[in-house]
Amino acid sequence: NLLEELGETDTITIDAGVTFARRLADECHAIEAERLLTKLVATSRRVHGPDHSCTVYATSTFQNWCSVRGVVVKGEGDRIFEALRYENDGEMCVVEGPFLADGTRNRSEDR
Repeated sequence: NLLEELGETDTITIDAGVTFARRLADECHAIEAERLLTKLVATSRRVHGPDHSCTVYATSTFQNWCSVRGVVVKGEGDRIFEALRYENDGEMCVVEGPFLADGTRNRSEDR
């Protein structure tokens, strides 16, 4: 376990965390990915500075992957919705959408 061996501030641990966050986002766990990346960016910036390659990598990943929290809603086919927040201690995810093919939303269908 990298976290136990190297600690949470080591660049190898941070890079592994960024990779894990990308996988979370790929699997439609955008809010969890954003939470992890937020922590990783803050830790790297605090320990290694804003110009360190680890911080730059974490920050650019955050900006690229967390600009829109896309999720698939069960029973809605392949349509993508934007995850806004969790409620009821994580039991419910509040979404807007769906997104259209061009990345815009038809506001009349928002939920």
